[in-house]
Amino acid sequence: MNTALGKRFNENLAAEVRLGFGIMGDTDEVDEGSIEFKVGYTTGAYAKIGRNITRAFHPYALLGYTHMEVELSEDGIDKEEDINGLTYGVGMDFNLGKSTAINAEISRFDDEYNGEDVQYERITLGLVKRFK
Repeated sequence: MNTALGKRFNENLAAEVRLGFGIMGDTDEVDEGSIEFKVGYTTGAYAKIGRNITRAFHPYALLGYTHMEVELSEDGIDKEEDINGLTYGVGMDFNLGKSTAINAEISRFDDEYNGEDVQYERITLGLVKRFK
């Protein structure tokens, strides 16, 4: 679950800060077994570049920086890790009117854990409310 506060500078450029909390976890297989993880919280700052295709569709690309606190369980040992990194993604606003939209987005950032490359992907669906 995410909340964002942002500013649209013009039709093509926007900036956002976000705060989110994990709802579901995941399990990844690694050489030594498996790692279960769940996102505790995320914070980030992002630039969005997009363009209206029609009045209803506004696709965009996202680039920014994310900080995540992740709860890990590996071989019965629980711990928390702070993960920071460059984030990139794509999304689409489906405008329902001048001040409301439905949003779909996929974003990703790469990190390293115990010498292995790890990719974090986040898929979000949301409701956008614009204020003047």
